Amino acid sequence: SNAGIRRVISKPITGSLLRATLLEELTNLRRIRTDHPSLGDKTTLLPPMKILVAEDHHLSQKVINGMLTRLGVISTMVDDGASAVEAIKHNRYDLILMDCEMPILSGFDAAREIREWEQENKQQPVPIIALTAHIMDEHKEHSLQCGMNAHLSKPIELIELRDVLLDYCNTEETSGPHPIFNPTESSDSIQI
Repeated sequence: SNAGIRRVISKPITGSLLRATLLEELTNLRRIRTDHPSLGDKTTLLPPMKILVAEDHHLSQKVINGMLTRLGVISTMVDDGASAVEAIKHNRYDLILMDCEMPILSGFDAAREIREWEQENKQQPVPIIALTAHIMDEHKEHSLQCGMNAHLSKPIELIELRDVLLDYCNTEETSGPHPIFNPTESSDSIQI
């Protein structure tokens, strides 16, 4: 997924498996195109933003940085969850893109530590978007329970990234940010 490969099919490949895989991927592509209109002029709606990207894979860092640059967004890269926690303590970011599986401290644990630090220091919670190759609902639910606000599946599409940034930025062109994680609420009451 870090290299942009969405699916792997083991050999020998049967016609029915190939057909089912192609149908699933084409359906996913149609969903993305329906849910997220093409970039067009909407990139100009993004305000200046400062984003922290926690990602341990160097190829993924380059891809995400390239997308953010194309969207006109300033990004800071860190290689692990522990570095993300330290970065948030010393700098203010508008949003965090957090890989879920990293060395030293996972994205899940880093999100928990960031939320605890924000509460202890009476800081406004920063939206945290999970980045993961896993697409199962249980994985999404786990990210929400850890304090993340939303979920992007790898490989990330530019239009999906743009729309998430639009959803969470504070501009008059958007309806405002989504609700921030509140650890006193149950995960059922968190709206994405």
